[in-house]
Amino acid sequence: MNLIRVLHVITGISNRGGAENYVMNMYRNIDRTKVQFDFLLRSREAAYEEEIKKLGGRIFYTSEYPRHFIKNKKEVEAFFESHKDYDIVHVHANALIYMTVLKIAKKHNINCRIMHSHNTDTKRPIYRIIHNFNKQFINKWATDYFACSTEAGKWMFKNDFVLRKNAVDVNKFQKDKEVRKKIRKDLGVEDKFVIGHIGRFVIQKNHTFLLKIFNEYHKKNPESVLLLVGDGYLEEDIKNLVNEYGLKDSVKFLGNRSDVDTVFQAFDIMVFPSLFEGLPVVIVEAQAANVPCIISDNITDEVLITSSVKKLSLDEEVETWIKNINQFKNYDKPSEEEIMKKFILVGFDSKSAAKELQSFYLNKAYHKVKN
Repeated sequence: MNLIRVLHVITGISNRGGAENYVMNMYRNIDRTKVQFDFLLRSREAAYEEEIKKLGGRIFYTSEYPRHFIKNKKEVEAFFESHKDYDIVHVHANALIYMTVLKIAKKHNINCRIMHSHNTDTKRPIYRIIHNFNKQFINKWATDYFACSTEAGKWMFKNDFVLRKNAVDVNKFQKDKEVRKKIRKDLGVEDKFVIGHIGRFVIQKNHTFLLKIFNEYHKKNPESVLLLVGDGYLEEDIKNLVNEYGLKDSVKFLGNRSDVDTVFQAFDIMVFPSLFEGLPVVIVEAQAANVPCIISDNITDEVLITSSVKKLSLDEEVETWIKNINQFKNYDKPSEEEIMKKFILVGFDSKSAAKELQSFYLNKAYHKVKN
């Protein structure tokens, strides 16, 4: 069989999004002599552009949606008119808003059209209305249905779906004393207790509650610092809140980072009080890095791989969150061997997950050739 090319449709390829991380982890580990990835993006956020090109992939851009929905539709039509080499289109979404590609791919007789759910809600009421409407008709446009978690699948589909876990390269995240020493020195936190968070500055990630927790924790533990990795439209609001709390010297905004595996080495614990999630890959990565996590109970139990994660309700008092942070200070961490075994057992190792996805792609392409 000839090399097959899979078109991944996603808003943009930024540094830390769950969908982007999933695609890149699969891309790095798939057999690229058999399967190649190309990308159709609606945003110029392409932090992985250089890596994608080195791996043999191509990146194409269309206008933003829904801001330029008419122009976007025309560009997608033109794209499929001039690119006839795709048997598989793999669309990644947080909600059923952008159906244009699936509809046009069907019109152009692309036999495998995947919709992949990466979230469990949207905070915009109008988006929820559109999502619920499209949920009734998604089976007219898609042929296959993937989800990062059970709840993400239920949120997006009425019909059956396949779980595709947000797997990671465990070896990449394993602890290294020298790396930890260097990154903590570079960040100026050598003698600090470091609480970390990785995520976009959006309502979903609940940074305001995170700061509330840290503000109270810092009063009792002045040697503590909070490291925030990511960017987003609420970043300035969060910076203003940091100033209001008088924490400017104890909260560091690190922006988007391409070396998150290294940044994890600086953390003593990660606190992740999200309002909703699909299956946050950073919690998976944290466990691979042997960083304990305290997360909200809005996050699916499917993220619980090791004993290093504790779920708490957002209705709990701040003091309860602080108590649990302290309990993780001197606990018995699992060994690297234990972590690797558990990741492989539950399917969160990227090499195993990539093989499964590759088999799916090849099977779809094979049946088209056979038929």
